[in-house]
Amino acid sequence: MNAEAFDGLRAVSTSHGVGKGMIYSNIIIGPEYQSPKPPQPPPPAQPWLRPCDHQLLEHLREAGSCPVWSLLNVVANEQGARDRTAGRLFRLQLWDRLKRLRGFGLLFMQGRNWISASKPDPAAWRPVVRRRRRRPSVVGSREFRAVSAGNGSGQQGAPCATHEVHRQRVSEPSAPCPPTNEIEKTVSGNEPQRISEAARQLASRVRRPKRRWSGWIGDVRSHRDMPILLPNGRQAWVFGAQRNKVVVTYDKGRLLGTLTPQQRWFVLPASNVQIVKNEHAVILGKRKAGTKEVFSLRKQEAARANGRQPPRAGSRGRGRPPLAQHG
Repeated sequence: MNAEAFDGLRAVSTSHGVGKGMIYSNIIIGPEYQSPKPPQPPPPAQPWLRPCDHQLLEHLREAGSCPVWSLLNVVANEQGARDRTAGRLFRLQLWDRLKRLRGFGLLFMQGRNWISASKPDPAAWRPVVRRRRRRPSVVGSREFRAVSAGNGSGQQGAPCATHEVHRQRVSEPSAPCPPTNEIEKTVSGNEPQRISEAARQLASRVRRPKRRWSGWIGDVRSHRDMPILLPNGRQAWVFGAQRNKVVVTYDKGRLLGTLTPQQRWFVLPASNVQIVKNEHAVILGKRKAGTKEVFSLRKQEAARANGRQPPRAGSRGRGRPPLAQHG
């Protein structure tokens, strides 16, 4: 053994025996055993930061906590972008740098849109519960409350039981003489004035009005505020239609009294409603019912001659160009 092996050792002399026959022995006692220490991990390397990262951290330490985009706007305004597009691109770059600093643990998110320089207390922070806005749809609604139609008893505040969509019906008493949308043809002395008035009313209507189109009622595309007739003969309006179901309302363009005993709208199958036609259009349409235009060779030749004429000056051309332009 070398000299280093004896470091820390100490010798103890002991004697035992009686008289001249004593025996001496040396006992070597070493230091106490100590378990080896585990290797310590190296200190984490400091992340490399850009000047814009230092600006973000400095402004955040001064404010403590602030909205994310407010911090980005402050740093972007200090840089002084040349135009709006360059400013937007620089803010997006700052947003990427902010997420990188968050990954290093140099800043922390506080809530959804706020950022903080210190780690927030989880016990003091409560997440904001946001209710998902449900898109209104006739298909997604499986149950509706009963319709608050007058039943003649005068009990408006009676509780209403829920019914399924395909079983819901109007509880109003049917009219003794339901009206019809067909206008009876009358033969009187004021027939020409009646036709002229119908034509005048049709001409005063708005051409191509803006409508909120909806689903189909039979073979007709429905739209909001379209007049219809219910099975009991009462007139109502369409609020929407989808998958052979029609949302009917008594108030034009509105749904009043939702989920209350005074509810004034309901859902019916599309086959149970009848579209109301314009009475003025019915009057003029019946004037041509059962008639057929007589074939005229003269009218045919005049139409062809008009089609060969060039358009007037300053208007857009139509049809084929004149033969002289073909060369």
